[in-house]
Amino acid sequence: MLDRLRQLNIQEKQEIPEDTSLTINGVVTRSSGRRTVWINGVSQNENDPPGSLSVTPNRKDPGQVILQSSEAPAANARVGDTVNRNTGEASDLLGDGRIGVHRGTAK
Repeated sequence: MLDRLRQLNIQEKQEIPEDTSLTINGVVTRSSGRRTVWINGVSQNENDPPGSLSVTPNRKDPGQVILQSSEAPAANARVGDTVNRNTGEASDLLGDGRIGVHRGTAK
């Protein structure tokens, strides 16, 4: 059903605005094997012609992408990470924080 809806809803290619930081919002793999990555809320299809930013999903790790730009070093980032375009450095949502799970005893 998702593939059919995608075929019927042809959208013009949206460009990612020139921002100093890029947030990887999500990655979806369709049944055809093609992938779409959302960066700063804008979808980028895997086979779109490259613009100022090239986004390549990692086939071995579906939640990771490689961002390449002519102006900055390549960066590996995971879904939820924010990448600084100038340095190529990726930081996760938690920063220096952590998530702890405290499990109660079963009764």
